[in-house]
Amino acid sequence: MESAFERLRLPRQLSIDEALLDDRVRLGSREAHPDFGGEQVAFEQVREDGEQLKSPLLRLRLAIELEGGQVDSRGRVEEEIMDLFSPVADLVQQVEEMMILRSKAKSALGRATLEAKIPGLKKEAELLMGKVLGLEASLAKRFERFDRQGWRDSLDEMELTCRGFAFLARWREQLQRATGRLLEALLGA
Repeated sequence: MESAFERLRLPRQLSIDEALLDDRVRLGSREAHPDFGGEQVAFEQVREDGEQLKSPLLRLRLAIELEGGQVDSRGRVEEEIMDLFSPVADLVQQVEEMMILRSKAKSALGRATLEAKIPGLKKEAELLMGKVLGLEASLAKRFERFDRQGWRDSLDEMELTCRGFAFLARWREQLQRATGRLLEALLGA
């Protein structure tokens, strides 16, 4: 089965040279572009392949599937990743509660009192985002080892790593939304 790796003429490796990937996507897009004699379907496939390989989570899922493994969100997740669950959930809840109370505030003083909490919540969101990004980088460092050992021999750890990436991606999105809500409040929206 031809995968995004082959279609973009890249080696089947989790460790990808980002500049090379960008070059292959650019070249493939040009070759497949309808304005240059290509077909729309092929052009869209190049874009999808590029997105899949640029995302560590999607690239890892592809590798697992290519080896016949199962991508299952259920199962063990590493403790250092799960340790972020409560702090992220608590922050998201605090932001939502603050936004609801702010929308119900009847006076400028009431809104100002609630808005005084925004800098602290924003700082906490930034701190948690730093931890999420750090853990994502730590997981991505495993890719070189998976490539060296061979994907088939690394499949169990690849699946564990994939679950970790999936949790972190969800928390990153939640933190981005919460930060956006805080910025809306700061701008008076």
